[in-house]
Amino acid sequence: MIKNFDFNVIADSLPFLWKGLQVSFYLTFLALIGGILFGTLLALMRISNFKSLQYFSMTYVNFLRSMPLILVIFWFFFLNTSHNWKTNWRFLLCGYCLYNV
Repeated sequence: MIKNFDFNVIADSLPFLWKGLQVSFYLTFLALIGGILFGTLLALMRISNFKSLQYFSMTYVNFLRSMPLILVIFWFFFLNTSHNWKTNWRFLLCGYCLYNV
């Protein structure tokens, strides 16, 4: 089985795989920054003296903790009406940032 495998397919695909890896690292970096900023905002809301801000942050965190990540990503992806990966990365990034707070 392995002797019939064409390893040139892998070599020919390396530029596409490298581009995909770069996009993954870029989205990971943006999600990290967005998650840190939004998480800090939620933490400040949680320790504030305003009960409405405390309840909002507690509800948000507990609601998203009970959801699987794939559901959040699909939710943001399919809320967008144009199913184009070149424009939907922003929606996927929003879903990932909001989930990883």
